[in-house]
Amino acid sequence: MATQTDIIAYVSAFDAFPSHTKAYNGFYIGAMQRKPGVKVKLAVVNTFIDKLVERKVTEKLIEQGVDCIVSQVNDITVNAVANSVGGYL
Repeated sequence: MATQTDIIAYVSAFDAFPSHTKAYNGFYIGAMQRKPGVKVKLAVVNTFIDKLVERKVTEKLIEQGVDCIVSQVNDITVNAVANSVGGYL
């Protein structure tokens, strides 16, 4: 796993949809199998496309030491913000 801080995150549009919950659970289980003890943060933005909210959430995660971010939203803002500070994907 590419994390140096052992803190990774999953940004989801919603947590009420079974497909989003299953995707996060798979990410979490895979992360724990690959690197036991890694801290996995879940950020839910409650929208499919809101660039401002996605930007703020991503910036906050990075400030908290997250160095690997996966997103399940219908926009590339999370990826763009993460890439702008060194490719946190």
